[in-house]
Formats: sequence, C-alpha cells, structure tokens
Amino acid sequence: MGLRHWALCALLALSLAFGGMQLGVMLAGSHTEQTALGEVRSQARINFNDPGIDVFVPLANWGVRFQTWKFPVQVSLEPRSLDRSALRRLAKGNNDLLRAARFGVQRATLSAVQRSLIGAFIGALLGLCLAALIIQALRLPGSWKVILSGTVIVAAMLVSIGLYGPSSVNQKSLTEPDYYASGQELPQLLSIGEQLDGRINQISGQAEQTISALASLLSSGRTWANSSSSALQVSDLHNSTAALEVLRPLAGRGPIFWVGDFSIAGVAQETSMLEEVAHIGRPTVGVSGNHDSEALMLALSRAGMIVLTHKGTIKDGGSILGPPVIKINGLKVAGFEDPLAFKGPRYPGPRTRFSFEDYPDGKQRKLKAERIMWRWYQALTPKPDVLLIHQAGLAQALSKKIIARWPDHSLTILTGHSHKQSVQIFGKIVIVNDGTVGAGGILNVAPEAGLVRLRFNKQAGLQSADMISLQIKTGQANAQRVIISDPRCDNKLVFC
Repeated sequence: MGLRHWALCALLALSLAFGGMQLGVMLAGSHTEQTALGEVRSQARINFNDPGIDVFVPLANWGVRFQTWKFPVQVSLEPRSLDRSALRRLAKGNNDLLRAARFGVQRATLSAVQRSLIGAFIGALLGLCLAALIIQALRLPGSWKVILSGTVIVAAMLVSIGLYGPSSVNQKSLTEPDYYASGQELPQLLSIGEQLDGRINQISGQAEQTISALASLLSSGRTWANSSSSALQVSDLHNSTAALEVLRPLAGRGPIFWVGDFSIAGVAQETSMLEEVAHIGRPTVGVSGNHDSEALMLALSRAGMIVLTHKGTIKDGGSILGPPVIKINGLKVAGFEDPLAFKGPRYPGPRTRFSFEDYPDGKQRKLKAERIMWRWYQALTPKPDVLLIHQAGLAQALSKKIIARWPDHSLTILTGHSHKQSVQIFGKIVIVNDGTVGAGGILNVAPEAGLVRLRFNKQAGLQSADMISLQIKTGQANAQRVIISDPRCDNKLVFC
C-alpha cells in the first residue's frame, strides 16, 4: 500500500473512531442515583468548551457550572427529586448527612465518567471495524492493521484521560462557579453566589461548603440573601429604560453603584424617563459619564440619587457639598465626574463630541484630565475603598500612578464606558467594568446586557465579583464568579 493510501486509510479510521466515540458517549445515556438528598440523574458528554460539572435544577430553572477538571468531559447532574427535610437538616449543619450527600454526588459523578469512557471505547471500536470493512470493500490491504493500531491508540488515549482526570481536579473551582438561568430568575442567580459566599470558611472542604450552600438555597427558597456587604454595579444605560425591568426585582436589597452614561446626550427630554433610576437602589449612588450633562445629573439628584463629584455631593439646589468621600454601608465611597460630560446648568442641544478623539486636541485633553484626577486623589483624605470613574482608560491611568506611588495601596475602581466586561487586578487595586446594562441603548444594538454583583469584606476590600451577562434575544442569564484573592486569569474576562 502506498503512502497516500495509508494516509487515506488512517484518516478514515480516525474519523470513524472519533465519531464512534461521540456516539458511544451519547448512547451511554443517563443514570439515576439515590443520594442522601434525593434522586440525582447524571450524564456525561464530550465538551471541549465547558469541561467539569454542570448542576441544573429544573424546578428552580437555574444551574451552576464548575470547571472542576481540564479533560474534555462535562458531567451533568440534575436533581430529579428532593428530600426537603434532609435539605433543611443539611443546611443547618448535619455533618453526617453532609458526608453522605458528598459521597452520593461523587458516586454519581464517577459513574457518569465511567459510563462515558466505556461507551467511548466501544463506539471507537465499532467505528474502527466499520473503517476496516470499508477498506476491505475498496480492496486495499491492511484492514486488520488499521483496527489493531487504532484500538491501541484509542485505548491509550482513554487510559490517559482516566489517569489525567484525577490529577487535573481543582477543588478551588467549587467555590468559583459560573451560574446560568433565564432572565426572570436573575435574583435566584445572584442568590446562589450570595449563599456560597456566606458559607466560605464555615465548613472545612470546598465540596462540603458548596453542597451545603446549594442545599440551603433549595430548602429556603430565598431569592436574595440580603447581605449588607453586597452591591450591584451598573453603567451605560443609555436611556434604555427597558433594562430597568432586570433591576426592579433587586431593588430594596442593597446599594446600586451607577457608573455613568445614563443618557444618550444628556438632553432635557431624557430626564423624565430616567427619574426611576434615581431610587431603584438602597441607596442609589452615581457619577456622570461622557454622554451625560450636569443638568441631567442635577435632575437625578433631585429625584433621590446620591450624585458624586470630585468636590462632593450634588444637592437639590445645584450646589456641591463635601466631603468627597462618603460612607455607604460601611464602605468609604468617592466618585469623579466625567470630564466630557456637558458642563453648565442648562441642558445641551444636539451633541457631536462624546470622546477625546472627537476633539482636535483630544490627546492633550485626556492627559490634562489624568493629571487633575491624580492631583485630586493624592490630596484626598481619607482614601476611599470604592471609587467610581466612568471611563475605563482614565481609571487605568489613575491605577498605574497609585501603584507607582503606593505599591500596597488597596482600592476598588468601578468603571464602564467600553461596553465590555472585565476585571483587572493590579496588586491590591481592582478595576471592575460591568459592560453595559442598557445593551447599546434604546435601539438594543448590542447582543447582551451586563451588570456585576459585588461582595465586600469591610476589612479586606472586594472579595468577589459575579460578572453577569443577559442575552437579549434568548433571555438567558449567565454569571462568572471572580474570586479576587485567587482569580482565574484568562486575559479575556479576568486580567492579572
């Protein structure tokens, strides 16, 4: 057989072997396991994008994903029936029940992995046999060599996965889940993270604390843990008042930090549409963005928002009173108004300049804004725990100067403007960008809306950030948790 024929035979054998593997995993199906908490259905599938464990609760219509390992297998766990009394006992700290529940979940997970590996091997073997029959039908020699060599390769690969799997397990991932739900279940989506945060360090192991926290959530039925150390971060509403439907269920449970661009142009016609924004949080704290105007921010202040500037808080009469750093739920908070917001007590007319690039001397204007902000921060006393700055570029420039001057300085900067979610960690300075809650404004040109749930430790600063995205077309909500002390730095969402 020539080299070309060998290559064609090998390609055919590998294609049918891998196709058989996927079919075998699918046919392995699901299995229902009885655990201390009720029946759990487990199923494994090949998944290169989201390997790990996926827990979906159909009655609650939300789920949690854990990137527990790196090999391309995702195990889906779905509670089919729940023992409510056992859930309540587990949530109260029944250690014997907790160990039994952990053992049952582990048994269901391992069973799904074992079934998938066996199914993959059988499917690959059948695929190789089919390849051998095709090679024989084409009257090419070496069909049994194809089966033998292919079987050895597939077996070696599956054994390698079986051996590599346990060594790649990351226990810390159990406290860093990604959440998903429909948009209507957004409060439950946030509550999962709230519950898990509240259980950290109360139980010895990551698996135990995760199972206990989920049990507490399922047994109580609460939609929000109502923690005084939690807050929401939103920005770039751009007059898309439909986005307020997402935030209304969360109102009254904690502060909301609005980081600018409430409007499209800051004109008078937008004021009445945005008045509800001013009192949707408890309290609502905001700074202007480059699309806003001083007149609009005064109107929001009169409607009940705490509007921050670098000199102090805007009052009803238009005056600005200090101090520039205020206390919000035990946190020292400050804000800097956007240098490109329209100035003056009157509303603007049509505007054409919204960025530094729109000005012929834009570079000089930006450098001047950075110098003013840096001089202000150096003189600021006391220094804030949380700082609101709309433009991400200005926030990054300030953070670099702070690190150069005070390497151990701790600060959380909340920003927006770019419409892209991110967490940037520079030493003890964390810059959080929520993206855009308005999803591109009233035209909804952006595919998704974003917001962030922040959880603070009053002594240690920002503890975690749940980066939430809402798909506009499907209504699906997803959240990726970022643990600030031990982040998953992927240079896509989290930059370290």
